Amino acid sequence: MLVLKRNHLTSEDLIKAEHVIRKVSLGKLSGLGIDFDVWSWTRAELYGIVVGVFSRLDLLEVLKISQSQLLDFIVDIDRGYISTPYHSFLHAADVFIMTFNLVSYSHVQGYLIDLDLVALLIGALCHDIGHPGLNNLYQVNSKNELAQRYNNESVLEKFSCDETLKLLRKHSLLKYVQTKSNLEIQDHSQGAYVQNAIVKCIMSTDMSVHFGLIEQFTTVVDILTVSPINEEFHEAEYLKEHSSGSYPLPQTGHRQIICNVLLHAADISNTVRPWELCKRWSDVILDEFFFQGDMEKLNNLPISPNMDREHSNQTDISLKFGDFVVKPFFEVLADFCPEVQPLLTNLCENRTRWLSLDNTEPPRRLLTGNNNPSRLSVPAGTLDIPDLPPLPSVLRRHSTDIERKTRRHHLVNIAELTDVELSEPPGEYSKSGLVNIPPSISEVEEEGEEALCYLQAEDISRRANRRSFSLDHTLLLAKKKRFEEAVKSLSTLHEVSSELDNYS
Repeated sequence: MLVLKRNHLTSEDLIKAEHVIRKVSLGKLSGLGIDFDVWSWTRAELYGIVVGVFSRLDLLEVLKISQSQLLDFIVDIDRGYISTPYHSFLHAADVFIMTFNLVSYSHVQGYLIDLDLVALLIGALCHDIGHPGLNNLYQVNSKNELAQRYNNESVLEKFSCDETLKLLRKHSLLKYVQTKSNLEIQDHSQGAYVQNAIVKCIMSTDMSVHFGLIEQFTTVVDILTVSPINEEFHEAEYLKEHSSGSYPLPQTGHRQIICNVLLHAADISNTVRPWELCKRWSDVILDEFFFQGDMEKLNNLPISPNMDREHSNQTDISLKFGDFVVKPFFEVLADFCPEVQPLLTNLCENRTRWLSLDNTEPPRRLLTGNNNPSRLSVPAGTLDIPDLPPLPSVLRRHSTDIERKTRRHHLVNIAELTDVELSEPPGEYSKSGLVNIPPSISEVEEEGEEALCYLQAEDISRRANRRSFSLDHTLLLAKKKRFEEAVKSLSTLHEVSSELDNYS
C-alpha cells in the first residue's frame, strides 16, 4: 500500500498509481514505446508509470528506497513544473519514457551501470523543472534576475539543476544509494557520483552544446565500435567471449557522454515519433513560441526567430529543426545503436507529411561566400546553424547508394589507445576540447577490393557528416588533412576528397 509523507493524493489516485506500478514492473503495460501518448494518461497513472519503470529496472534497490518514497519525490517534481504549453510535467514524463526506450535497446544496455541509469532517468524527469515557457534568449535579453544570477549562460538549465538538487536533498533520495556493479566509484560517495551525473545530463540539454555533443559522441562511437571487415576482428572469438552478455565497461567520462546523448536525443525526439505525436508536440511548441513572441513585443525586446505569429510558418520551423538539428544527431546515434534507425525512418516520413500540409518551399542549404549562420529557435533557446551545401549522396552516412552492413560493437581497451585523449571539462563542452580520431581505415591492409571500398565509403561518409555540422572549423580542417594523408594512396577516394575540398 502506497503511503505519502510529504504530499497528498486521493485514495483513488493512490490505487490507480499502485495498479499501474504493478503492471509496469511486470512488463505487462502496453503503450510505453516510442508511440507513448502522454495525454492519454491521468496524472496518477503517469506517476505510477515512472515508479514502475524504476522498479522494473531494479533501481529502487539501488536507491534503497520504497515505492512510496519515490512517489513522494515525483509528486514534488510535478509541482516544481510550471503550467506552460510545452515545458510542463507532461513533457518531462514524455522525455522520461523516451529515455527509457533508448536505454532498453540492446546496444545501449551493456555500456551503462545502474548508477548511470538512476542519474539519467532522474535527469530526464527534472531537466526542465521550473521552466517559465520563455527560453534562454528571452531571459538574457530581458536582463532579469535569473539571467543575472547565472551570468547569462545556460540560464534555465542551471536553474533546473539547482531546483533538482534542492529536491534531492529534501527527500534524501541519494543518501543510501548503493550500486550492484563491481565497478569502483572514484567519487567520495556513490551519492555524489549520481548527483554529478544528473547535473551533467541536465546541462547537456542546453542547445548551445548541441554540436559539441555530436563531436564528442562520434569520438566515443569510434572508440567503442569496430567494423566487421576489420582484419583484427574475429567474429567467432568475439561472440564466444561475450556470449554471456557481459561487456567490459567504458571509462566514466565515456559513459557520461552516452548518458548526455541519450537524454538530449529524448529531449529533441518529437520529430522522430509517429506523425500524430510529432504534429501534436509541434502544435504546443508553437503555442509557447508565439507566447514568447508576444511577450517580446510587449516588452520592446528583439523578437526571436520563428516566434512572431504573424510571420512564422509551422512547416518551415519543423523542417529546419528536423533537417539541421535532429537528423545529424540521430544519424550519429544510429551509428552507435542500429536500433535507432526506425526513428530516422519516422523523421523522413514526417518530413513528407509536413511538405504535404504546406506549399512553402523547404529550407535549403545555400552555398554562400561567407557562410553566415542562420538562426533557428528551439525550445531550449536559439541555435546558430551554418549555411552549408548539401553533401553528395555517396558522402551521407545513411545514403541509400551504399549497401549498409551491420557494425559490431566492441569495447576497446582504452589504455591501448595512447593517441586518443578525451577532454571533458565538468559540465561544459568547449569547442577547443574536441579530440583527435585516428582513421580506422588505416587498420585495413589486405582486405578484398569490394570490402575495402565499402569501408572507405563508410568512414568518409561518417566523418563528412560530422564535418558538415561541427562549429569548430579549424579542428575539422586538421582532421580532414589527416584523413586525406591516410588514404592518399587510394585512387578511388581522390574524387570524393576533391568534392569535400569544394564544400569545406
